[in-house]
Amino acid sequence: RGWSIFYKETDFDKLGVAQYSTNSWGGVVNYGYPISEISRLGFGFGATNIDITTGALAPQEIIGSPNPIDGVDHFLSDDQSELEDIGCLTGELSCAGVIPPIDNDPYQMVEEGFIDRHGNEYLNLTINANWRQSKLNRGLLPDRGYSQKLSLELGVPTSDLEYFKIVYEGQYFQGLTPDLSLRFHTKLGAGEGYGDTEQLPFFKHFYSGGFGSIRGYERASVGPKGTPAENYATDCARATSGECISNMLGYFYDNNTGEFVSNPLTSNSNSFGGNLLVEGGVELIFPLWFIKDRRSLRTVLFVDAGNVYDSSCGINQVDCYDLTLTQIRASYGFGLTWISALGPLSFSISEPINDTQRDDTKFFQFTIGTGF
Repeated sequence: RGWSIFYKETDFDKLGVAQYSTNSWGGVVNYGYPISEISRLGFGFGATNIDITTGALAPQEIIGSPNPIDGVDHFLSDDQSELEDIGCLTGELSCAGVIPPIDNDPYQMVEEGFIDRHGNEYLNLTINANWRQSKLNRGLLPDRGYSQKLSLELGVPTSDLEYFKIVYEGQYFQGLTPDLSLRFHTKLGAGEGYGDTEQLPFFKHFYSGGFGSIRGYERASVGPKGTPAENYATDCARATSGECISNMLGYFYDNNTGEFVSNPLTSNSNSFGGNLLVEGGVELIFPLWFIKDRRSLRTVLFVDAGNVYDSSCGINQVDCYDLTLTQIRASYGFGLTWISALGPLSFSISEPINDTQRDDTKFFQFTIGTGF
């Protein structure tokens, strides 16, 4: 039995994901029970309080925009007829306070995001369970045998968020000669909401790319991207000449054309992840002939493949697909792992096979503390 109490702050924008951060604290108790010489069961119970903070460029799937901007009291409608009715298009009136008023719903023009529907703070009660099996010939850098793991995370009923998330990981080593072997590996995941939570919470999404996933792609860069946010707030005031002056945060009045021009403040194409994960690959493990002690060094030729999918993509979401093999990303290359005094050091050089212009690829990758 093990206990843990934690407090964690995570800025996902700095991890190359969508612009939001989480503050979470809570506690977990876990139990483990061996059921054979090679198998073990684990289960646990936890309670976590999560507070979400979004940036101005958080994607539509998180919080629908037009988004309120701190210190700005007025919103502009994108209905040209409404603007014409109040004379704002001609510059005869001040642009401040145009429709919709501040006491109306500023999100009425777009699809609601997760925070719009569920708020930004949650108290979740969770159950986790897992089954592990290992018949590897050694703990570090094995080359014979197999291992697998099946895990489940469940947000229990009566929690603020009700969801499940299940993951399977497996690897199998096949010896070819005393010095050569093949490694086959896969990782499969699925998650969904239930009850009053209609989809998997976005901060529980799967991500793909990088070491332990698809080498040749930047970490967490593969799969659905967030729909850019648009902030239609303005601080528009009437000048003595009757012209409309704006700080250009949203729509602004073009004095030359006499029309309002959309000037959306858009987010970058950071990854948003999804609720379905399919990854796998094969490696040829071979020795370097000039290295005598091979117990702490591994060299491989590899092919990685996979992607992240989502069963409830947003209306305009980019690179978002339900499960389909036509959108698989793949790469091939050379990798090396060295078990040093600092921990595992891993390097890879790789070439993507079917990347798109929105994929963030990387020819050389290096990490400390993580093996293949």
